Amino acid sequence: MFDKILDIPIVAEIPRTDVKNNFIISTEDRSVVAEAFRIFESNINFLLSDSAEENKVILVTSSSTGEGKTFTSTNLAISLTEPEKKVALLGLDLRSPKILEYLGINDSPGITNYIRDHKLALEDVIINLEDKPGLDILNSGIVPPNPIEILKSKRFKELMDVLKEKLYIIVIYYKLAALLGLVSTISSLEITFSKQGFCTGFFCNSFSRITSQIIV
Repeated sequence: MFDKILDIPIVAEIPRTDVKNNFIISTEDRSVVAEAFRIFESNINFLLSDSAEENKVILVTSSSTGEGKTFTSTNLAISLTEPEKKVALLGLDLRSPKILEYLGINDSPGITNYIRDHKLALEDVIINLEDKPGLDILNSGIVPPNPIEILKSKRFKELMDVLKEKLYIIVIYYKLAALLGLVSTISSLEITFSKQGFCTGFFCNSFSRITSQIIV
């Protein structure tokens, strides 16, 4: 439906998961959801193959909370990580940090802490999963009074420059309305996420103006 309404290609369709705990894809997982993420990964790699940039930045966003940004971006980042392909997952939904909670990891300093505290090194805010050493996770950190100031700062730009030098793919997830104008200029690919049947007139029109790919 979305591709016909918006004239935007659908890069993946991710089914609902009925697991009791938060779904985290693994190599051995052959569930319908896991296979959907593998198709998603293949489509992403195909789309990125046209990019002239050596290191890629993927933006994952949606129009509102509760649509699955954390679920989607976390599992996409894990799927994209390979021994020869390092990936970073950045949580830029600075007002509503969710990555660490989703992964069951205790709270720790993140991007906002790093931007505001110049004594912190990048290594101080990177988290690695035991079974995915090639994945660097940067949580949002403390909730700032004004997220836009954090993303407009010189130190955030320097952070992105450093990550793009050392990593093959960076997956960023954030809320559409607040931050799009600030972070969309750094991306190789923008992906808008929407629950099936949720894209009503206003948001569908917004999607068609701001992104070239959409997932459902």
